[in-house]
Amino acid sequence: MPSITDQTIYHWLRKLGVARSQYHVSELCGRSAGWFSSTRCQGRDMPGSALLTLVWHMEKKAAQETDKLARERLRVIISHLRHECMNRAMHRRSNKTPH
Repeated sequence: MPSITDQTIYHWLRKLGVARSQYHVSELCGRSAGWFSSTRCQGRDMPGSALLTLVWHMEKKAAQETDKLARERLRVIISHLRHECMNRAMHRRSNKTPH
């Protein structure tokens, strides 16, 4: 179970102006336009690979941000998302059945 929900991530992205819609979040995660809303409707969590792609896009945005406060806010969210990537990867490994 994620410690940061996908809904929270979506809220952060909207509030910071990084994403305008669920379609935009899908694109930032390197997926097709309807992927994020479909994933949420199915009750699934974003995989770590999608979160890593999102972090990469956010790091690019932070590097281009000229407003110091906005850049710092982005970096805080990026830090939380990196931590969440590790949490989800560890959770996934602990749920795998040994062969």
